[in-house]
Amino acid sequence: MSELIQLGEHSYYIPSHPNVGVFVKNDRAYLLDSGLNETQAAEYLRLIQAQGWKLQAVFNTHYHADHVGGNHYLQEATGCRCYCPMPAFAVDPVLNPSTLFGAYPPEAFHTDIFLSQACQAEELTPDVLPEGLRLIPLPGHCRVQYGIMSCDEVFYCADAVIGLEELERFKISHLYNLADYFASMEILEATPAKWYVPSHETALQDIHSLVARNRQSCLDLISWILADCAGEGLTHDALLKVVFDRIGRKLHLRQYALSGCTLRAYLSYLLDRGQLITQVRENLLYFCTV
Repeated sequence: MSELIQLGEHSYYIPSHPNVGVFVKNDRAYLLDSGLNETQAAEYLRLIQAQGWKLQAVFNTHYHADHVGGNHYLQEATGCRCYCPMPAFAVDPVLNPSTLFGAYPPEAFHTDIFLSQACQAEELTPDVLPEGLRLIPLPGHCRVQYGIMSCDEVFYCADAVIGLEELERFKISHLYNLADYFASMEILEATPAKWYVPSHETALQDIHSLVARNRQSCLDLISWILADCAGEGLTHDALLKVVFDRIGRKLHLRQYALSGCTLRAYLSYLLDRGQLITQVRENLLYFCTV
């Protein structure tokens, strides 16, 4: 059973997978992300209504399915409005797995973790927020992502970092743009708050240790790529195998797309900085350390 945890006069969060935030003003509640699916969203709505609050709107920190998956249900149940960065991904949710797979995705991706129900989402901009909330850009995990700071100095920081348990389990954090990811971690460290609420970690009063662990994970993967691509270099798929062998994980179709996207983000970062070059031999593309 989920619970509503108060972190400030107006600011709450519901520990879940992922965590969601709740901001309340004049008995009107604003949900910060809506969870993975209808089941989660229904539980969040139950908690809100048990307090006598009316759900006014949902503010999605970003457009991934586990953050917008409850939008459709909440709109149908309450008539609330939903606001999302790059709302086309929530309106036409096949865009999410298509981005990972690079084309229309096969049936293996037609599950709620990749493919949410379509909703009527609008663009998330500062002017749609109630007094007491402000947006802080935190891109990198995806093309556009916002953290949301409350007037109680509670910083809902989305997937700018992942939790220690998931970092230990998966070793590699999904991301889209590594340079932006590093910059967003710097923003986290430089932004004072009484509480930090990452989407995949319990609420923290000090974010620095978690940021340091996430940054080191990125730096470790950079070191592995540069070492593994020395000499003759490796193809993308050969490098993905080496990485998965090293971290003790088994590859399958969905992980090939998800982790392959992340690996290509690293390759892009290293190519743009002149640390890798590409070579084509016998119609195979190799990535080679400079």
